[in-house]
Amino acid sequence: VYAAAAQFSPQGNFTPTQGSPREIFVLLRGNEQTPDMQEGVVGPSAVASLAPAVHRVELPPDHNEAQRRAALAAWIVDRDNPLTWRSIVNRVWHYHFGQGIVDSPNDFGRMGTRPTHPQLLDWLAAEFRDNGQSFKNVHRLIVTSAVYRQSSQSNEQSAKIVAGNQLLWRMHRRKMEAEGA
Repeated sequence: VYAAAAQFSPQGNFTPTQGSPREIFVLLRGNEQTPDMQEGVVGPSAVASLAPAVHRVELPPDHNEAQRRAALAAWIVDRDNPLTWRSIVNRVWHYHFGQGIVDSPNDFGRMGTRPTHPQLLDWLAAEFRDNGQSFKNVHRLIVTSAVYRQSSQSNEQSAKIVAGNQLLWRMHRRKMEAEGA
């Protein structure tokens, strides 16, 4: 990619802009025609609903667009930002079990569902982060677990306690992919 990119000059929508960015306001009900003038200009920072106060990105207003993008990227992959690591391992879990620990893998926010096993999610996220972000290690942890090796046979007693198998008392039946045959 870098070798090919060296032959082209930066053009298009993805080049950093020169000068200061335009002023941005809170939009009433999301309508760009009705900015909230009482709130005033919104300064650069992380989205408040995504980041607790400890993990916010604070930027001076004179940073250009490239510096802001770099700060956002650094915030996303920061070791202390748990959302990234939880989201990644939840998707790996979803791949293996057909449902994530958080059943809404695209929404970890207020509109999403709560994790069925929050301690497991946090532990897997910490293992992923602390072991060099190794997907191979996370896959190995999951496929060698007792949960993954369970039978798919139904058990009436367990079905009465937890209908729908949200707590994974048995393995879901799955179609085998062509690569697995």
